[in-house]
Amino acid sequence: MPRFWIFAILMALVLAAFSLGSPIGQLPPHTKKFQFQGIVLRVTITAQDVPTDPWLGYWGAGEGPGKNFVSAMDWAGKDGVRYSLPRSAFADLADVNRVVGRAKGNLFIIDIEGADAGDSYDARLTFKDGRLIERSVASGEFPREHREDTVYTNLPTGD
Repeated sequence: MPRFWIFAILMALVLAAFSLGSPIGQLPPHTKKFQFQGIVLRVTITAQDVPTDPWLGYWGAGEGPGKNFVSAMDWAGKDGVRYSLPRSAFADLADVNRVVGRAKGNLFIIDIEGADAGDSYDARLTFKDGRLIERSVASGEFPREHREDTVYTNLPTGD
């Protein structure tokens, strides 16, 4: 019986040491990089509780707090200059499970899957020449009934 208590106390101390040093909201972000035709795309996922307020409109954080969210996306061209993507393209994607990238002709597609069951979603961001041209997010359970589709245009300014 005493061995059990010694083991339990040691485990509690180890767990306390880990939680004191890095609470979930302060874990370093995880960045995934994709390369396609000389362009580097980065997707950064930050581990942090996401609010469940339905008015905030996070995909994947309906029933309980999301455990993470897409906190940044940017790309760098062949010249190495880094460009940010509009936050509206990614900041509402929470509880991310998987991020994969793939080429399709002259397009590069990033698929993001998040949450599970009724809160699940599938997001697809489509890039051409390093520029975001389309975003589609659909419910994992009801993709035809609950979805958002956005088309981005990069028009010259004429300067």
